[in-house]
Amino acid sequence: MNSFKWLCAALALSALSLPACGGDDKKNSPNPDAQAYLTSCQNLCVKQDTAKCTSVVTMTLADCKSLCDALSQAIPGTCAAKYKAYGQCTDNASDACTAETACSTQMEAANTCQ
Repeated sequence: MNSFKWLCAALALSALSLPACGGDDKKNSPNPDAQAYLTSCQNLCVKQDTAKCTSVVTMTLADCKSLCDALSQAIPGTCAAKYKAYGQCTDNASDACTAETACSTQMEAANTCQ
């Protein structure tokens, strides 16, 4: 459907390979930055679905939102602020279909965080 969903799929695979950080406390007390990223990610899913953005990969809106949820739970606590910054950037992008490109600097920072 769009490049964000392709990026989410790639991030999901890389996020699942990240070592766990800080135990199971995410289930009891979610990181506010990871929660902010989740909200931004799901908002972008809706915006891109509404705009009918195109790309090689297709994904339903529900699958995109579920992937956002999985990604937000896999974010190491030390990286959550960088993912939040990426989410804030996509929230403020003028075009949902090009938000990933416009926010590539923030996404690179989040992806290289350990």
